[in-house]
Amino acid sequence: MTLPDSVEEDYSAEALVARAIRGLVRFRRGRGFSLGELKECGLAVSEARKKGLRVDELRRSKHEENIRVLQRWLEFQSKPKPGDSITDEAKKSA
Repeated sequence: MTLPDSVEEDYSAEALVARAIRGLVRFRRGRGFSLGELKECGLAVSEARKKGLRVDELRRSKHEENIRVLQRWLEFQSKPKPGDSITDEAKKSA
């Protein structure tokens, strides 16, 4: 799963899980990110849940695609929103 170039604000990261059917590997939507994927991105389970991410504590696999999606989601969340800057608030109050 890759993010489009213009990501909307309501984007939520979704984990993918690989499943093999007759030798073909297919991906489907998972229950959440595995503990290894969260650890790879530097997130604790409690912190991930506070941010609204789903966590699958039973899954042990680490998929590189999930790690990339999670890192990009974290970058997106850390960017300031257009109306959130301090200078905009100062202009509004003046």
